[in-house]
Amino acid sequence: MKSSKNQAMKRKSYIFTLLALVIIMAVQGLYWLATGLLFVGGITILYLSQLRFFVLIRKRGWVSTTISLFAIFILAISLRVFLFEIYNIPSGSMEDTLITGDKVLVNKLQVGPRMPKSPFEIPWINLIFYLNKNARAEMDSTWWNYNRLSGQRSIQRNDVLVFNFPDDEKTYFIKRCIGLPGDSLKITRGKTLVNGEIDQEPILSKSKFLFYVNNAVAYSKLTDSLSIQCYWYENSDNKLSIVTLTPIQFLKIKKAPSIDSIIQVNVVYDTIPRVFPYNDRFKWTIDNFGPMYIPKAGATIRLDENSYVLYQNILRKFEKVQVDLKDGLVYVNQKPEISYTFRNNYYFMMGDNRHNSIDSRFWGFVPEELIVGKASLILFSNDLSDIKWNRTMKQIQ
Repeated sequence: MKSSKNQAMKRKSYIFTLLALVIIMAVQGLYWLATGLLFVGGITILYLSQLRFFVLIRKRGWVSTTISLFAIFILAISLRVFLFEIYNIPSGSMEDTLITGDKVLVNKLQVGPRMPKSPFEIPWINLIFYLNKNARAEMDSTWWNYNRLSGQRSIQRNDVLVFNFPDDEKTYFIKRCIGLPGDSLKITRGKTLVNGEIDQEPILSKSKFLFYVNNAVAYSKLTDSLSIQCYWYENSDNKLSIVTLTPIQFLKIKKAPSIDSIIQVNVVYDTIPRVFPYNDRFKWTIDNFGPMYIPKAGATIRLDENSYVLYQNILRKFEKVQVDLKDGLVYVNQKPEISYTFRNNYYFMMGDNRHNSIDSRFWGFVPEELIVGKASLILFSNDLSDIKWNRTMKQIQ
């Protein structure tokens, strides 16, 4: 009798917890998740009930084991599709926020999970389709149209995001979102302005500086003590040094007696490979870029030779329209047009290591449909030598 009462209390506690979670998810606007929890919770309650059919199932060990394994399999898939994914950081473009070897937890729930465009994007299920020759031939095709479920909030400026590289969607990049749909972005002498206001740089972003040094020995000891890697300028008799620094490192070193003066390095036109949009109409560099409008769904732009150069790639690839320039006129789907209204949202991404990052300054806009999720946490970090314990469970700013 006592055991029966305990079981009844446990069921009531389970139901209360389930309903509380469903209400919380619904209040946050995550109706799809609330519905899913209610469905799964309801099935679980029935399975654990005292109804004769379910009691008989539980008594059959092989049936109960099969159901449990299947439930674990579905749960594992759901966690990766709807909630979280783990990615490895392969390069130094986000230093010192993220470094090579970091294992990053990507939160899909925060900005809304992107639904798979084919079975090949569903973990473990894709193995079945890989074995089918006919399905494998369509591996790179879009089976289902783009759809994103609601998230806890929209993408915000300075979020660190994982996304598919627009020029090769099989490759994943991780960068910081600098510009949102509808923003006007400009970079002047390395300073980013969004909608006319200077954007606050991430605390661990890095820029290049040229140091005029009067005491090379003292200067080298200082940079070594701060774990700063410096390069001596060729043919300078050890008087000029180029260093990549975060704002904090710059404050620590700028007043050193061994330094006479400091100049922030700004890349000028034609000193590096061409940047977006690869056209002599726009003599832009990674340090002097724009101004440029970032397309927003529902926003209309004037079509002319300049806008054609800036937006032709995304119009063809992601807006799915045929666009051409003839005799100074822009043709959309073979008809001359003076304006165009975007159907999709786009974003502008940059790496925190501003002078060592291949980002939107080189390849342009990132459409919303390519964004996987927000990088939230460094689970752990390791390289060829050892594990960096100081980076374990570190929140990403």
